[in-house]
Amino acid sequence: MTQTYYFNHKLVKVTTTPQEALEQFLKDAPHSSLELPKCQQLDIAWELSKTPETDAKLRQLIMPTLNELMYSSWSVIPHDIEHQHAAKKIHALRARDYKYGWLRQVKSSPHFPTDIRQLAADLLEEPFDDQNTEQPKN
Repeated sequence: MTQTYYFNHKLVKVTTTPQEALEQFLKDAPHSSLELPKCQQLDIAWELSKTPETDAKLRQLIMPTLNELMYSSWSVIPHDIEHQHAAKKIHALRARDYKYGWLRQVKSSPHFPTDIRQLAADLLEEPFDDQNTEQPKN
């Protein structure tokens, strides 16, 4: 891949192979529990992934979040929140909606492995039809 950028008042040409780009992504990938992994970036990374090792590394980025959602009641707003301050209620609703949107992205990302997309569909309690999407090359 060759890209031209305007950087520090100069045009700079950057050349990387897809494998180099994937390795750099894995090296720099965020491991924050406060932020959900970026689905678009992971989708591109899985598209570039050609080995079981890179697949395993990508799974390490997403599976902790999916497991946390699986074992928490992320979709249910606790009853006691109805009696709490309105700001807390709004925060809880936003957090639920954010997680719901993230799971929808995981479910619809075409290069994610089928088992991960199926898990997202299960967490959303939605049907999963893998016939209309491209199969990953793993």
